[in-house]
Amino acid sequence: MAAPSNQHLSGVSRRRRLGSGLATVVLALFVAGCETSGGGSAPRATVTDVQVAAWLKLIELGDASRDSGELTTALQFYRQAHMQAPEEPLPLVSLGETLIALEDPRGAAGAFRAALDLQPGNTPALLGLGGALIRLDQPLAALQQYEIALNQNPGNVRALSGAGIAADLAGKTERAQGYMRRGLEQQPDNVTLLNNLGYSLILSGDYREAIALLEMATALPDSTAQHRQNLALAYGLAGRDAEAARMIRMDFGEGEVDRNLIYYRTRRSRLPAPPAESRAPLPLRNPLAQAAPLEAAPVESVLTERSPVAEPTESMEAATLELGDFLVD
Repeated sequence: MAAPSNQHLSGVSRRRRLGSGLATVVLALFVAGCETSGGGSAPRATVTDVQVAAWLKLIELGDASRDSGELTTALQFYRQAHMQAPEEPLPLVSLGETLIALEDPRGAAGAFRAALDLQPGNTPALLGLGGALIRLDQPLAALQQYEIALNQNPGNVRALSGAGIAADLAGKTERAQGYMRRGLEQQPDNVTLLNNLGYSLILSGDYREAIALLEMATALPDSTAQHRQNLALAYGLAGRDAEAARMIRMDFGEGEVDRNLIYYRTRRSRLPAPPAESRAPLPLRNPLAQAAPLEAAPVESVLTERSPVAEPTESMEAATLELGDFLVD
């Protein structure tokens, strides 16, 4: 529970080369399908066979472009695939995920909705739309998408993670934490779920369990500065200034250490005291175990993580979300 050369080719020449390759592939498919062996008993390819191969090849080229960071080129391939296969949801889902990466959540939401019009139960489209709606500050609408996905598959970890974020943003704290706990029951070392549940517990004043979860998250191989600084926040609000300062220094300078410690002390004087005991401690587990991989079926697009605020501000308790690979979670 977490972010990729074309030094010798311009974008234009790369697209031309890719386009040329596509034409060659489609032609080869058509010619091969029309040939017969010996007495002509081999089946001939139909036009539909060639068309399917063509739009699937466009998806493949779009995926390769997206993986190499060429998002605009990827969009072109996905749009061509959609034009060739307008009844297929996959090109639209791929379009939506790429638009998310290009920070166009409104356009992405339109693509995901179009995919759902074609196939209402499409899980990647539901999860993608949920992530887009969170970015559009529509957490209740996002929660609806995740819950539809959970009705289809109650164990979908990505849907549980996204539902937890959406419910938290909508002010449904207990519901949010319940979703995250369900996800952690399946993937105890999911760094995104550990982080998000820990941050949610900070906001609800349960620093003891928040610290335990965030310490697990920061011990994982794929932890980042976000996890460390959320742990620093938990330490600071719990009055453990020395540990908070140590964690801040891992990513920032002394100026940020001093400012954050002042902020923590100010917040401690206004926040309610945390409960004496953790509400529902998770079972002990090896914090150094490799995080379990996410489900393979849906494309990773809505895993989400709470982002720390390095410099103290009065909006710390409403820290922003980072969505993506988690999109992922």
